Amino acid sequence: MEKSLGFKEEKCLLSLLKSALWGDVDPLESIGVSELCKTLALAREHTVEALVAYPVVGGKVKLACTPTSAAQRQELVMGMLRVEQTRRVQYERFKRILRELAALFRTYGIGYVVFKGVAVASHYQHPFLRAMGDIDFYVSPADFERSIDVLEREWHVKIERDETDKHYSFYWHGVRFELHHRIETFGRKRAQQEFDGWIEDVVRCQPATLDIDGEQLRVLPPVADVVVVFKHMINHLLVEGVGLRQVTDIAVLLADYHGKIDVGELRGRLRSLGYLGVFDAVVAMLDGYLGLPCAKVYSPLGKSDYRAARRLLRFVFDSGNFGRRAHAHHSDGWKKSAETAAIAFRHCLFAFGLMPGEILAFVPRRIRISIKKIFGR
Repeated sequence: MEKSLGFKEEKCLLSLLKSALWGDVDPLESIGVSELCKTLALAREHTVEALVAYPVVGGKVKLACTPTSAAQRQELVMGMLRVEQTRRVQYERFKRILRELAALFRTYGIGYVVFKGVAVASHYQHPFLRAMGDIDFYVSPADFERSIDVLEREWHVKIERDETDKHYSFYWHGVRFELHHRIETFGRKRAQQEFDGWIEDVVRCQPATLDIDGEQLRVLPPVADVVVVFKHMINHLLVEGVGLRQVTDIAVLLADYHGKIDVGELRGRLRSLGYLGVFDAVVAMLDGYLGLPCAKVYSPLGKSDYRAARRLLRFVFDSGNFGRRAHAHHSDGWKKSAETAAIAFRHCLFAFGLMPGEILAFVPRRIRISIKKIFGR
């Protein structure tokens, strides 16, 4: 049930993403040089340029050109090949670093899970195409302080303790790490307690593993993985906006977990946490615009879901990666704060009908966090 979009480069971007994600023949058989330039510029704003380049470089989508655009065509192809190579190198670097983290924590018997990043990339048809950001990992409360001591002593890093957020941070080999004492935050106390208890049970008793060149990295099992990645996307959507990189993360997780996940448990968990309505809207968006093959396995999908999906996709396109595109003037100080507040208000107003309880609790909480960050207490 695909809906029309307003801009040609947006349609081209979604078609190229479908080719890269699912490997299917897409209605977009060829693309002109000028059209591809505009589409790649949009893809960079959403941090999916490697995914967009892949079907063109691989020959699935023909790059049409005239004699006058031949030189530009060659330059474009070389640029896309450089992007692909950069992503390959980046992915291998992150894998090496994560092998060392896994080995270190295994030696000291520290309970942890790595989430997002490389863990999500492993579900892509070609993991290196997923852009890496930082490394997020959670450590059980019983091991948390000891993990800080081990990391600072063995890796000679200084861990910044930011009490206003759910994680501490440090850099190692030029990569930012976020050491979480809480994976996600919720506005409602009951939802927070349920989520924290569930995650701790998962980490202590039921973690999954991801083989990283012979080292077993502890990651989240399917239901927890989907809930965490989905919740992370919604967090950013509400506050500043979210781009297509986070949307494709959800898409590949749902596609790869098809037949391996307890859908009843997933929907029950989302319902209990107050996120089922917005989850259905996201699945409708993945079905209507990215062609998620198994969408209706995860949600019944009615007309209201597709209506919400259309608005949701408009927010995504207008936002860019973590809302950077939405700040039209890229302003600083109070102007940027005002822009962010206006975006957050618009997004929360939209989401209220899909998750009213969480929105009512979320807004005051975000105000408190912002005040703490501004005044440092």
